[in-house]
Amino acid sequence: MGNDIFDVMERVMLGHLDHLTRPVKAFLPYDIVRDEKSGKIAVSMAVAGYTKENLAVTYRDGLLEVNGKGLPYGEDLKVVYQGLSKKNFHVQFPISPMYTVDDVELKDGMLTVSFKRNQEAIQTLDIKTS
Repeated sequence: MGNDIFDVMERVMLGHLDHLTRPVKAFLPYDIVRDEKSGKIAVSMAVAGYTKENLAVTYRDGLLEVNGKGLPYGEDLKVVYQGLSKKNFHVQFPISPMYTVDDVELKDGMLTVSFKRNQEAIQTLDIKTS
């Protein structure tokens, strides 16, 4: 991204990457990446041990929310050492309304939510004269 006025305006209006890279109150590690060619962004979170049934992803009003429900081990198992978190979590990522969800994928312990620009949100406005 360059430093011309349109890039600066985009950062201010979208508030995406600069704003997103602030730490969220969550125990899970995450990455936010942007494809420079397509403009798509993706939020990837490490959710090892969580299944599709234990995760809920919602996106509304510019806010991506991910909820995870941790499942305890069975009653017949005693944890000798706990290095894996099995707790519930709730994380939020502010995403510009100029983006729409393109894909949500859970693969190899990584949950990735991809966004593409919403071209319908970009409008050419008529200028009225008096």
